[in-house]
Amino acid sequence: MIILVINLARGGETMARYRNPEIYAAQQTSILRAAERCIRRYGFEGTAIAALCAEAGISAGRLYHYFPSKAAIIAALIAEAQAEALASLDPLATAAITPAALIAAVEAAALGVADPDYAAVALEIAASAARDATIAAALAAHERAVAAAWQAAIERGQSGGLFPAHLPADALAEAIALVLDGILGCRISKPDLTDAAIRQRVRFVLTPLLEHAAR
Repeated sequence: MIILVINLARGGETMARYRNPEIYAAQQTSILRAAERCIRRYGFEGTAIAALCAEAGISAGRLYHYFPSKAAIIAALIAEAQAEALASLDPLATAAITPAALIAAVEAAALGVADPDYAAVALEIAASAARDATIAAALAAHERAVAAAWQAAIERGQSGGLFPAHLPADALAEAIALVLDGILGCRISKPDLTDAAIRQRVRFVLTPLLEHAAR
C-alpha cells in the first residue's frame, strides 16, 4: 500500500509525493537499533545526534524526518518494549492461570529484562526520564499498561477459583513490577548472575506472597 504524503503545485500542475509504509517502518526500525547501540556505547546523554546519524548511516535532516527529537526516539523504544511485553503476556489472556503458571511467567519476564543489552538501554531510559517529561510520561504509560496486563491475568485466575478471591490483584501486579525492576538492576551490578539464580530470586519473593494469600 502506498500512502500519499503531500501535494506540490508546480507550474500549475499538481504533483504527488508518495511514501511506502513498509520502507518507512524499516527505516524507523533501523534508526531505533542504531539508537540502542549508541546508548549502550555512550549513554543517553552522551549520544549526540551526529553520532546517532553516523551509526544509522543517514543525515540529520533525514533522521528528523522520522523522529523530531532524541526524546521521540526514546519514546518509540519504550513503545516497542511495551508491545513486546504485552505480546509475551498474551498466553495469560486465554485462560485462568494458576499461581505456579504466574510465577513461571514472571520468571520468563525476568530473564527478558536481565538480557545485558536490554538492561543497559532500559536503565539509561529510566535515568533520562528523571530529566525529560516526555520520556517520563511514555515510561509511566508503559508501566501502567504492563501492570494492567499482570493484574488482569491475576483476576482471571481469581475468577476461575485458582487464586484466593481476597488477593489484591493490583498490589500483586505492583509487586511483580518491583521484582522485575530489581532483576534489571541486578543485571548491571551482578553481571555474572545466572538464569537459575534469576529464577530462584523470583520464586523467593513471589512464592511466600502467594502462599500467605492462600491462607
